[in-house]
Formats: sequence, C-alpha cells, structure tokens
Amino acid sequence: MLRFLVSQLRHSPARATALAGAVVVAAVAFVLLSSAAKTTDLRVKGSVRSNFRTAYDILVRPPGSTTGLERRAGLVRPNYLSGIFGGITMKQYRRIKKIHGVEVAAPIANVGFVLPFASTGINLTKLLNLDPFQLYRIRATWVADDGTSRYPGGSPYVYFTRRDRWIRSVGFRPGGELIRGSNELVDPCLGFAESRPSAYGPFGGDQLSYMSCYSARSPQTGVDQWPQSNGVLPEGAIGTAVSGYFPIFVAAIDPVQEARLVHLDRTIVRGRYLRESDAPKVVFTKPKLRPGEPASFGRPTGKRYLPTIVSARAYVGETLRLTIERLRLPKGVDVPRTLAQGRSYDFVMRLPGHQVERRCIPLSALYAFLFECRRSSKYAQALPDQNESDSYWTSSPTRYCVRDLDRVGQFVT
Repeated sequence: MLRFLVSQLRHSPARATALAGAVVVAAVAFVLLSSAAKTTDLRVKGSVRSNFRTAYDILVRPPGSTTGLERRAGLVRPNYLSGIFGGITMKQYRRIKKIHGVEVAAPIANVGFVLPFASTGINLTKLLNLDPFQLYRIRATWVADDGTSRYPGGSPYVYFTRRDRWIRSVGFRPGGELIRGSNELVDPCLGFAESRPSAYGPFGGDQLSYMSCYSARSPQTGVDQWPQSNGVLPEGAIGTAVSGYFPIFVAAIDPVQEARLVHLDRTIVRGRYLRESDAPKVVFTKPKLRPGEPASFGRPTGKRYLPTIVSARAYVGETLRLTIERLRLPKGVDVPRTLAQGRSYDFVMRLPGHQVERRCIPLSALYAFLFECRRSSKYAQALPDQNESDSYWTSSPTRYCVRDLDRVGQFVT
C-alpha cells in the first residue's frame, strides 16, 4: 500500500497538489467559521446581559409562597405572578411604598380564572329531508398543536318532526310535542336532559350532550329557541349552537402604578385605559313577566360590573371540528314517546348514523365575536350577558419533581 501511494505521488504530482490544496482550504474555512460563531455568540451574550432587566427589582410575596426548590437553588418560579393567590395587606403595601429608594410599588391581587364563552350557530336547515321524524348528532372535537392534539367536545343533538306541532309552556303549564290524534303532550328534549349523566367542573359542560327540538308545524315554538332569538341562528332556522370557552386569568392592579412600571397604558388599542377612580357598579334589572307567571318572578335582580382590560387577541391555535350525522331511527319505534321516557339518553347513544357534512371553526373567530357583541348595537340586546360569570376558579400550586439538585436546570413540573 505504501509503495502504491509513493508511486501515485511521483507520477501524478498535479493531482496530489490539488488534493493538498483542498485540504488546506477546508481547514482554514473551518477555523474561520468556528471563530465567527464564537464571536457572534459572545456578542449575543454581551447584548443580552447589558440590556436585560426584569420588570421588578424587588419582588415581595406573601409568607409561605416560596417553594423548597426556590430556597435551595436561589430561583424564582416562572409563574410567580399568576400562580399565587392571596397576598400582603394594604397596610404592608403602604409601608413598602414609604421605603426610601422605592420609586414604583405595583401590587397585583390574583383573583382566579373566569370562563367567558362565545356561541356559534349550527344551521341544519339545508340538511333536512322529508322524513316525519329526524334526529341529528353533531360530534365536536377541539384540535390543537397543528392537529397533533385532539380533545372531545360536547355532542349536541337536534330533533325535528314534520308530523306533530309544539305547544309552548305558559307559567306552570307544561308544553311539549302534541301527539297527532290525541291530547297527549310529551317532551323529548326534557326526557333526554333528565336521563343523561351529569358533569361538574369548570369544563364539565363541554362534555355534556343536549338536545334541541323543533317542529315544521310550529316553527316558533321549539324547546330550544335561544339560538334564533339571540341571533346565533337566523330566525326560522333549524339547528343548535356550540360554544367556545376562553379561560381568562383575572388579576386586580393599581392602574397608575402599573402604567409607571411597565407602561401598560400604552397597550390599549380600543377603548381607554383604567382610571384610579374606576370602581365596580351594580345594575338592577326587572324581568318581564310572561302570562301566567307569578309576581315573584318579576323581582329585580342585580349584577355587578367590573371595568377590565382584556386582550384583543386569543393566543390559542385551536380549531373546532364538527361532524354532522343523520341518525338512523329504527322502524316501528314511536320516536316522540321513546325520546320522552326515562331511558332516552341510552336510546340515542346507541343509534347508528352516517355523516352528512363536516365543518371547521377556528377558535380565534369565536373570540373576536365574543367582544364584538359587546360593542355592536346589533347584539347589545340579544347577548347582554355574554361576558358575565357567576363563578371563578383557582389553580393548585405547581409541584416540582427535582431530578438532579446539582444541575438546577434539570427539573420537570
């Protein structure tokens, strides 16, 4: 092998010279590239160190809110602003403001999560056929992370009859579907609701199945008319509605101090910034009585309204995918009475169906509608309570499982 190499160098000097030159060029290029990368790295680190500054120079938290990992490693957990509930007293806050050298003292009082929602109509009018009884299932699925994550939503149902008409309930007199040729009233929607399993929790309602009932003979007297009356569906349309929830974290701030600290007042794109004089207000309304309803139903009710600053964008990439199925009803089954009886839910769950349509609704579109309905006169009367909440939720403290105390960065939550 050595004799062969010497022979090649002796008889092909040009080829050997070219090869040596290529090796030298590659080595020099590699050295220059490494030097440039190190120089860029040093510049980036220097720029970050000279310009980086936290929002707070001194962070004051209530006693007992420091985790063991923070004490051992000298760290501050990333959720120190939104993951702590409770705090210091107003007396302690005033003492902090009087400390010499304190220029800005901006308090934050975490309240919890509220779940405002926006609804969108699912119009099935064009999908109806000539069958006397029809039942439709809408399978809702939330898709996130570019389609890699899927979460089941609710499964609303729509019942439609061409044979019977509906009688509206008045006061304590029940309404329902009037069976043709008799004086019997049945309520398929109520039977379905009473036989379904219950769900509780901040997102429990998403897993519930519910039914909307309509009749071609009395189109304005269905059980679930709110999508029509509130503008979610066109008047006279057959369908239902699905809702998208937006967990929003609510925190109370001092608007003056917050503006001085992080210039929050410069982020307003519509409306105005909070004033120090802004305060909650209670508005009383007196509902209108329907014929036959007792006077106690007309008592005024009050709601407390809070001035808030809300993000104009929903920083979520979820999409609601809907699969609409027409269910196959067994022959010889009395559909209205079967749906109205105590095992209606089990009966409907077992019904096979075939897909008639698919739809996709981006969650960002529902978020935009959520706040558009508050500004638009078109929805001001139809959706007066779209942003109201009768409860709020708090999250449990974050727990850390430390894998290696010597390497602080190696921990998982």
